[in-house]
Amino acid sequence: MLKVFTYCNAKGHLGAYEIANFSESAEHYQGFLTDGGGIRTFRKDRVIEYFDNLKAAQAGIPESYSPPEIIKPKKQSLPTICFTGFKKDLKAQLCNQAEAADIGVRTGVSGSLSYLCCGPNAGPVKLENARAAGALVLSELQFLSMLETGEVPEHDEQFHYTLESTQTK
Repeated sequence: MLKVFTYCNAKGHLGAYEIANFSESAEHYQGFLTDGGGIRTFRKDRVIEYFDNLKAAQAGIPESYSPPEIIKPKKQSLPTICFTGFKKDLKAQLCNQAEAADIGVRTGVSGSLSYLCCGPNAGPVKLENARAAGALVLSELQFLSMLETGEVPEHDEQFHYTLESTQTK
């Protein structure tokens, strides 16, 4: 299952993307870049146009482009997060930060989970279960940036989950 589109990021840069094995929520797509770039998160309101293939999407980027006004999505209910793969002390600190920001902390993956924040020891099964339930997968840096800016960053260079690492052998 592939999704191909042009997309304007938070800095106003326009690019063409093809994601595989994607999941979606009301506001986001999350999937693996087919060029091997790992897992990425995209806001639906920043998708410019959908295409059948990446070549067409790349050709569809206009030479003179001015980004649309980005409107923050409406909050429907309090978000929830589960932290996995972290040492006990860091996990407790992250839980405290989430609770201070009115984000409900969960101990496991369920259908109502909004985010799964993965540390260095997170397992691929929990990651895939969270994505299947529609939760967005975040690194620690993406979570901290979300707390600071209110926006989910689309990528973290240090986050090394790839499509291949989540496939059972």
